Amino acid sequence: MTPLANYTACRGKGEGVGIQGIHFLRQVLAVTVAIGLSACAKAPPAGAPVAVSITPSKGEGATLNFSATYADAQGAGNIKLAGVLINDVLNGANGCYVIYLRPSKILRLVEDVGIGSLPLPLDSQSKVENSQCILYADGSSVTQSGNELTVKAAVTFKPKFSGTKDIYLYAENLYGGKTPLVPAKGSWVVP
Repeated sequence: MTPLANYTACRGKGEGVGIQGIHFLRQVLAVTVAIGLSACAKAPPAGAPVAVSITPSKGEGATLNFSATYADAQGAGNIKLAGVLINDVLNGANGCYVIYLRPSKILRLVEDVGIGSLPLPLDSQSKVENSQCILYADGSSVTQSGNELTVKAAVTFKPKFSGTKDIYLYAENLYGGKTPLVPAKGSWVVP
């Protein structure tokens, strides 16, 4: 089969041109190296995941058991990272920033400087902490249902982290689609 026939065969299957097909077509039209397609690849789907909600979205206390829900049109399995940032500024440094990285089934708490994180296996009875909060495995979970991913986390805030904090949700999918971090989805007053 000639390279052009390979391209036509992919188009005829309803697969879409895809990244390889576009690259191939550009090469053929520029009369450069003639190569065939090894597979009919689909282009990545458009769109970013959506930060649906945080529950509770407002409140006060030294502890917070939150449930953050995210959605992706391609299914919950398409979400590779989901994060909840609790801080008085839009910065992971000196905040309580909880991250779920798929497929690890581990929650992570970002370290004080905002770089690096401490792993917390969900099937343990352990905890991790930075200078602002403690994240507990007990009471924390991650579930998927259809297009939605829900991260539940049990957090206790440290006294030095007192004041009104905004709650930001963030997610990223396998194709690089990202939710905007603003506006904040909630607020929490730490005594």
